[in-house]
Order: sequence, then structure tokens, then C-alpha cells
Amino acid sequence: MATQCAVAAERARLYEAEKNARQEAERSSRERDLVVQQLAASERKFAAMFARAPFAIALVKVPSLAVADVNPAFERLFGFPREEIVGKTSVDAGMHRDVRGREALRAEFVRRGYVRGMEKTVFTKVGSASSFQTISTRWRSTASRSCSAPTRTSRPGATARPPCARARNGFGRWRTTRRS
Repeated sequence: MATQCAVAAERARLYEAEKNARQEAERSSRERDLVVQQLAASERKFAAMFARAPFAIALVKVPSLAVADVNPAFERLFGFPREEIVGKTSVDAGMHRDVRGREALRAEFVRRGYVRGMEKTVFTKVGSASSFQTISTRWRSTASRSCSAPTRTSRPGATARPPCARARNGFGRWRTTRRS
């Protein structure tokens, strides 16, 4: 009889352990599903912001610095169709003719993980030069990438200013700053 009680107690303990493991797996699965949904929502927001941004954005692979993607504003500003610029570096495309300056930008980016306020002369597809202030930030995804948003100076010799300022009324809402 004592053996039967011990076996019944062990079965009850194993049943409870299995039940707890199933509940933990279900909870873990629900949490994973929630994270996947949140990630998908974040990706949709980023894609919308990227496509509709009124300023040029280039996604660049690190460390090769090859362009992974550009937004429509980049295509309009620089004259390079997306299909033509993706896979090339800005040096290969002829946008940065000062290779030492580009390397200084790259070194600063590698050192700090971002670049803000570094002015560079950048050339369009047709060869016209403009002074831009680069704003670059690194983020991690399946591949290491950076996001670069060049800002055009309003007049020769003037300091470039960011084209947009973050609005205080929530994530993903941008307002255009006025230039004087």
C-alpha cells in the first residue's frame, strides 16, 4: 500500500510538472507571437516613414558602405534611380569625389556609431555639386546597416541644417523646419 501511495504521489508530481511546462510553453508562445506582431508593426511604420520622408535617406550596409536602399526623395535629389545606386558605394557612384573626406566620415561613423554635423560636398548624377550635412545612425537588424539623411545647405558658405525636426506629438510624426 505504501508503494502504491508513493507511485501515486510521483505520478501527481509528474502530472503537475508536465502541466506547468505546457503552461510555460503556451505563455512563451504567446509572448513570442506578441513580439513578432510588434516587430511587424514597427517595420510597417519604418517603411512608411522611409517611403514618405521629404528628405533623402540612404540605407547603407556596414562595413562595405554599399547602398542597400534609397527612398524616393533620394532619387529626386541626386538623380540616381534606386536600381542604379543599390549595391554601389557613394564613391563608386561618383557622389563623393573626395575619398579622404569620405574615409573621415566612415572612420567617425565606426568610432561613434553615428555621425552628425559633418559637412561634405556631394555630387548628383549629372555632376552638380552641393554642400550637405550628413546625419547617420547605425542600427542592428539581420545585417548591420546605417541610415544616412543628407541635409542641403540653403546657400553657399552657410551651415547646413536638418530638414526636419522631431515633433513632440508622437512617434513617427515629423514637421518641416523653416529656413530663413
